Amino acid sequence: MKKLFAVVLSLAMILSLASCGGNAETPAASKPEEAAPAPSAPAAPAAPEEAEKTEAYVATEEGLAATYEALKGKDIRVALSNSYIGNSWRAQMVNSFNGYCKWLQEQGIIKEYYSSSCGNDSDAQINEISNMISSGYDLIVIDAASPTALIPICEEAVERGVTIVSFDSMIDDDAFYSVSMDQYQFGYEQGTYIAEALGGKGNLINIRGVEGTTNDIVRTQGINDAIAGTDIKIVAELWGAWDDATTASVLLDSLSSLKGTEVNAIIQAGGENGVFEALEKVGIPLTNVVIGGDSVNGFFGKMVNENLNGIGVGCPPFLSASAVQMGLQIIAGTYEGSGTYRNLALPVIVPSTAADYYDPSLPANFNAAYTDENNTYHLVAAEVVSAK
Repeated sequence: MKKLFAVVLSLAMILSLASCGGNAETPAASKPEEAAPAPSAPAAPAAPEEAEKTEAYVATEEGLAATYEALKGKDIRVALSNSYIGNSWRAQMVNSFNGYCKWLQEQGIIKEYYSSSCGNDSDAQINEISNMISSGYDLIVIDAASPTALIPICEEAVERGVTIVSFDSMIDDDAFYSVSMDQYQFGYEQGTYIAEALGGKGNLINIRGVEGTTNDIVRTQGINDAIAGTDIKIVAELWGAWDDATTASVLLDSLSSLKGTEVNAIIQAGGENGVFEALEKVGIPLTNVVIGGDSVNGFFGKMVNENLNGIGVGCPPFLSASAVQMGLQIIAGTYEGSGTYRNLALPVIVPSTAADYYDPSLPANFNAAYTDENNTYHLVAAEVVSAK
């Protein structure tokens, strides 16, 4: 990989200062008239007033040294409770958790680790978290199936001395710690770029993620706010599950039903390669459509090799490792922050910078934001590649 995520962060736009001793699961379109030229990544306003307002956190080995020293010999046990596992992002996220925890175990900082994926089923995840509590895990990091359904079981965990940190699709309660990036800004960046690229008019397909998840809801708000007041019309809203195969299927169906309607832009995140597959099958050139997506290697390859105009906004799979890191700091008493929410910087990549991040040796579905600025998770790209 040409550059680590550190370089991606340096290109990010203004953020609003405003989801045991081994591994378990790893488990017919055309150009709009007089379309504007591809803009640079646009600046965007702050997220809504109710959003958390925190500076982006950047970890260093020096800063973590006291945490690690305090935990050695404490026999700390760490578990990941993941919900949905059906796409490459989630698989890479689980691999990132396992990779970081393996390093922590080798250094004697934690004793055991375990990861479990229960599907998009709140009841199943509640049962799994209950089992983790009963098994004596000190830290449980959670990618939640529901922002509210897990609150009671997490309250029970805290009462029993367990540290809870949610991430990515977070638990909607300030009583628990959480780590993510600004998901509203994620959608706002995509929508703003597309509005500028289309000159404020055109037809847009919004391919959403997993229904009911916090990230999907908040990102969609950002997209809608970004295009409000323009002549851009959302002609279809689909559910792609942030998955290539699902995205390709629903987009093909939608393009068929929209036959005769211009489609000038597509927004999604996590199903980029599915979008490319669908457009190719119906004979729509990539240069005819502006695409908003995630920081996926194949997406950047299309920007570099096929003149695709689009914007990649990253929600890094290493959020799971960051949640572990945050939890360990809380347990060690070295947590830096005045609140329960930790904000990470939001990477933004556009065609003019895509060549710096595209690596043809890595799979198309590889998320280029695989580690943090200083690689404090000690991750290796080849070890966190998704098998999906």
